[in-house]
Order: sequence, then structure tokens, then C-alpha cells
Amino acid sequence: MKKTVAFILSTIMLLSTFEPLITCANENVSKETMAEMTDVNCDEQLSLDMNEDSEYDAMDESFYYDDDVLVCDENNDSLTNLIDDSNADTENEITDAQAEIENEATDAQAETEEDTVVIRTEYDGKIFEIKGASDSIKEQTTLRVSLVDNNDEKARIDDAIAEELDNVYSAVSYNIDLVDSDGNVYEPVKKCDGDPAISVVIKNTGYSETNLSIFHIDDNYNIISEMQYETDPEGAIAFETDSFSVYTFVFSGDLEMYYQKTDEEEYICIRTYDELCVFRDIINKTIADDTDVILRNESETVHITVGEMTHNAKLFKDINADGIEWIPIGTKTNPYDGFFDGQGHKITGIKQFIKKDDMCGVFGQIKNGSINNLDVILSNTQMTIEQCNNVGIVAARAENSNIIGCLAYGDIYGKYTRWKDGVDHIGGIVSYAKNSEIQRCGFYGSLYATADSDLGAGNMRYAGGIVSNCNATTITNCYAFAKLSANSTYNVSL
Repeated sequence: MKKTVAFILSTIMLLSTFEPLITCANENVSKETMAEMTDVNCDEQLSLDMNEDSEYDAMDESFYYDDDVLVCDENNDSLTNLIDDSNADTENEITDAQAEIENEATDAQAETEEDTVVIRTEYDGKIFEIKGASDSIKEQTTLRVSLVDNNDEKARIDDAIAEELDNVYSAVSYNIDLVDSDGNVYEPVKKCDGDPAISVVIKNTGYSETNLSIFHIDDNYNIISEMQYETDPEGAIAFETDSFSVYTFVFSGDLEMYYQKTDEEEYICIRTYDELCVFRDIINKTIADDTDVILRNESETVHITVGEMTHNAKLFKDINADGIEWIPIGTKTNPYDGFFDGQGHKITGIKQFIKKDDMCGVFGQIKNGSINNLDVILSNTQMTIEQCNNVGIVAARAENSNIIGCLAYGDIYGKYTRWKDGVDHIGGIVSYAKNSEIQRCGFYGSLYATADSDLGAGNMRYAGGIVSNCNATTITNCYAFAKLSANSTYNVSL
């Protein structure tokens, strides 16, 4: 008996989606070769493992049963048409499904971005940024950052770190807090899944991943955890947390410096911002004298202590300190006493000088030292400095020292408020020089030295294109293309 059977699209979809067994001349045909079925010789039988009682509306006579075996009509093209139509419809459905998935992903991303709170603040030359879900951070929250500089607190943190790491040569701690609109410090709402609630990003650190560890410290100066973090080439650090207090950035392990030594001289080679910072910390004794250091060059490796290192140094590349607040090299108790040769290279982009011992500049106190062939280019924005006696772009104070072949570019506004009985000085190259020589130096920019009107005649401000105040100092072959301003004309000088 001949039964006419017609298939609707769902049959073809069933064939394509679930890969039912189709046999042609007793040979298996998978869905990847279904398109070849249009060339099937209909003298041969196609069998399909399906129930004869399945009900389909009659459409044509492309297929019929013969003794429960599915057979195609060799004179009918419906099989070809049905498969082609099925493939086209399937591709359309897949395309529609992919589009729907992409739209859902886009909507989910937009919803996530809408529900994410980002708060930023600048401190210590760095940009601190937190990101978290809106249900974790209160509205009108501010981010408060401060440096842990209390000696007792620092000592307790150092003791905790020393139990975890050997050979710590530098550590800086920041207190990071979330503050609500009422001025209260609070912790973010923790997520139910246990994942950290907040992402913390700190930019402009100047740190690299080399020898860096980050510790979360509690209010009793115990270590809560060591943070897992990521860095990028621009010095940004990112980690995740669900609570805030003190975070300590620790450099440990082998302190390594590159150096050169000849019969005539020995000096440290500075090629990066990180190396310049380490050199500064060595001079300022932020890194202790008994810290081990490895000095390397092409031919030898030397193991000594920081206290045995030379203070001579040379720049071998331009240093980019873009957006950084800079602590000067050399303090009153630890003045710079070496030979620093910039070799015509530049230190660029310093955003702000941080006062150290009432001094601001790339160098603070120089005593029996020399600064040669260095260019300093401040950032494009005007730098405002308050309550600092000595501000010099290259150096704040020079005593029995030489500054030769240096150029400075910048715009500094000195805002004076009463600071003991002192008088503030701003110089394009150096603020105060005593028994020193300044040769072949130049300044381009503007210096504003203004005083409050009620301070009286004895509290004047002084601005000098090269030097603001000098004593027994020789200045030769120097120039200044500058706009200088002080609270009276006799307080402006070359």
C-alpha cells in the first residue's frame, strides 16, 4: 500500500538539529553532508528511524512509505527545495539568535556601567580611583587619602612587614577611607557571593611590578592580607578589596643599581623614573645605609651596602615624571654631596614640588656637590606653592657647590602666608646660593612672589630668574626669559 507523506519545516529542522540517522545505500550521512542529499539516486532507498504514525499535512508526493521504509520520488525536486529552505531558515534563526545574544550583552554592559559608581581623588602626585556597585557605595561618597607619616605608626607597620618580608628597602603607607555625606567613615556593603566589592586603581605611581608587594593593614597595625594586583606600563596599579584602612606599598628583595667605574670616576646610571626615585631615597636615607645593594655593569657584579655607594650619578635617558608630585633629592640633614650629570637629558612633567625641610625643587639641599647639564621642564599647568622659604626649579639651596649648564622651564606662583619670621625666595634655577658658582644656566617661564599685605615690610617675597638670594656666589653667562613679579620692584632680580 502506498502512503503519501509530506514534511513540514519542523521535520527538516529535526533532521538538521538532532542529527537523526539517515541511510542511503546503507551508508551514514551526517548533517554536514546533508546538502549533498540533493544528488541522491532515488533508485536507492532512504530510511529514517521514525514512527509511521507521525502525522503530517499532505503537501506533495516527494516522500512515501513502502513497507515502512521512507522513499523519495526521483521525479520530484521537493527534497532539494525543502532542504534548501530549511538551511536558509536555520541560518536566519542562528543569525537572529546571535543578534539577540549580542543585544542582551550590550544591554547588560550598559546596565552594569549605569550601576557602577566611580570616585576619584588626587593625592601625593597619584590618582586614586575606586569602582563599585551602586548598592555597595553610598550616594555622595568621597574618597579620602592620607599618607601615614607618624613615626610610631610607621614603626609598627615596619615591624609587621618585617615578619613577612626580608630585605625591605622602601615602604610607603596610605590610609584610604570612604567618607559619606555626613563625614563618617564607612565600609562598602559586601557582595553575597563573597567576591570583593570594590576595585581600586592607583595611577601615576611610578612603580613597576619589580620587587613590589602591597599589604592591607588593620587599625592595630597587623597585616590583614597581601593584595593580588596588576600593573600597566604607565605605572597604574589595580587590586580588589572589600574594606579600607591602610595599604602599604613595600619594595623588598635585592636592591639593584646599574653603575660604571673607571680609573677616573665611578657613578650610578639612571635610566628610568623608578631608578631616579631609588637614588633619591638613598641620598635622603629613606633607604637605610645598612641595606644591601647589588651594583652591576657589563663586566662585574658588586655586593655592598647603601652606605658604601657613590653619590655620583648620570642620566642616560630623559625622565618622564608626568603628573607626579616630586620630593627633592637632598635634605638639610642629608644634603646631596655628589656629582650629578644630566648629560643634556630632561626631567619633564613634574606637576608639584612637595616641600621637604622647607625646600622645593628637583634637588633640595646641595652641599659640596655639583649639578651639570640637566634640563628640567615642569608640567604645563601653573604650580602653586605655599609656605616654603626656598623654591628653586633645579635646586632649592646650594652651598659650596656648582650648578653648570642647566636649563629650567616652568610657571610657579608662590603664595606666602606667615611662616615663622622667614622670607620666601623663588628662583628659576636655585633659590639660595652661598659660596657657589652658577654658570651657563637659563630659565624660561614666570615666577610670582606675592605676599599678604598685612605682613609688613620685613616679610617680603623675592623672585629671581636665575637665583633669588645669593651670598658670595659667582654667576656667569646666564640668562632668563621670564616674567617676574614680587610685592615690590626691588625684590625682583636676575
